[in-house]
Amino acid sequence: MENKSLEVVRIVSASIDRVWSAWTDPAEMKRWYAPESLTTPEVEVDLRVGGAYRIVMEGPDGQHIAKGKFTVIEELRELAFSWKWEGSPESKTQVMITFEEVEPGKTKIVLRHDGFVDDKSQTMHTQGWESSFNKLEKHLV
Repeated sequence: MENKSLEVVRIVSASIDRVWSAWTDPAEMKRWYAPESLTTPEVEVDLRVGGAYRIVMEGPDGQHIAKGKFTVIEELRELAFSWKWEGSPESKTQVMITFEEVEPGKTKIVLRHDGFVDDKSQTMHTQGWESSFNKLEKHLV
């Protein structure tokens, strides 16, 4: 079984504090944390190593629920967590995000998502993350 990865890199026009909050505050996550064709009506976050999260994404084809546990939390620097689609036991993967202030008011975000078993899953997640980052950029304005 192969272990495929994806990486998304964006520089956003927002302070690192603002970006961190967008990734960790459930109220903010509801505003952007899903691809552009979906909404995010529910977000639960227990922001501590070993703490769980649950994100409900909704679209015309129904609900998609991502859940997992935080494995690394370095405030304003790094966030890592397991990622699993509810109801899909073979979908467990790992996400790591780093945050770096590249100049005042600009933050570089690097997201790496590892553990895909096939090209289709890797491609779908790449499209999903890219679209979610588009929403994030609009949210941060």
